[in-house]
Amino acid sequence: MQRRRVRKLRLDPEAAVFFIERGEYGLDKPAYASGFGESGSRAYVLRVESLFGSPADWTGRRGTLDHIVDGLLQGREIKVFTDRIVSPGYVVDIAAATRHLAMSGAGPGLYHCVNAGHATWYDVATEVASIVGNRQPNLVPVTMDTMQLKAPRPRYCALSVAKLASTGFSMPSWQDALRRWLTTRGALTT
Repeated sequence: MQRRRVRKLRLDPEAAVFFIERGEYGLDKPAYASGFGESGSRAYVLRVESLFGSPADWTGRRGTLDHIVDGLLQGREIKVFTDRIVSPGYVVDIAAATRHLAMSGAGPGLYHCVNAGHATWYDVATEVASIVGNRQPNLVPVTMDTMQLKAPRPRYCALSVAKLASTGFSMPSWQDALRRWLTTRGALTT
């Protein structure tokens, strides 16, 4: 099995935060989550998923929520999964949680850094439509077995933020995060 390269970002001499570079989905997740033994006693492993937060004029790689928002604003048909459950993560909130962990003296280990709650992609798209004022969204419900995906994906991806909350940091709900993000993009109408 091929190991991923890891970049280290040192926030203080005692703590290390690691970012796993993009690669095959799920490769070596258990190995990374089990401890980062070489990093010392203050390692944090932050599990994220379904990231969003890019500005409207972003020209780099775009995520699922970028495509959903663009499609809703342009009145296009959008295929969304009814059987894949996710916990969306707003990068602004994830950055705040990362800083909290590194600076607060929280115990090392694996933390889920996503916004609180979970939903299907269909539910997320419906929430986005409501926020941007699209009263008749052209959402097409699909299931994972009817779509050709580049990489296999699990159906249930919800993550609990209970451990993060136990350190004194509360992640806002994914609905609140969506509203704040769409406000920064100028897409908020309700």
